[in-house]
Amino acid sequence: MRHSRFLAVALSSVVILACGGESGASRLEENKALVRQWLQDVDASRGSLDFIDKWMTPDFQTRFNSPDAMDLAGYRQFMSTFLNAFSEMRHEIQYMVAENDLVAGGITLRMMHTGAFEGIAPSGRPISIELIVVVRLRDGKIVEEWVVFDSAGLQQQLEAPAAAPQ
Repeated sequence: MRHSRFLAVALSSVVILACGGESGASRLEENKALVRQWLQDVDASRGSLDFIDKWMTPDFQTRFNSPDAMDLAGYRQFMSTFLNAFSEMRHEIQYMVAENDLVAGGITLRMMHTGAFEGIAPSGRPISIELIVVVRLRDGKIVEEWVVFDSAGLQQQLEAPAAAPQ
């Protein structure tokens, strides 16, 4: 009798832990799905900034290759400029991992340079840059974002001389 009670308690503990683990894993998969959907909304935005209100919290902050944070208003201004300079945007996820409220991914961003950007006239050329993106989620929205990318590679593609006509 004593052993059967111990066994019942031990099995109950295993079931509780297993359920907690599944719930945690499920939450992590949901977080990754939210980030995928956010990137799809950015790609589909075609210059509209509606995705910002849908996905970012009012206290949102981002960092682009810098320890200095940009607030929501700064992000909105940056994205307006960026979306006017680049079209046909596609975020291709290479990998994505999640831990607690963080989701990180390696992403290839492909786009066309169709508008002026940082003083560089539109070239009409395709641009491809590699990104590492980390976001922190709260209640299904993005509260923080860190983006690291090859800024020298982007600059080189933007300033490359046009191909000679054949």
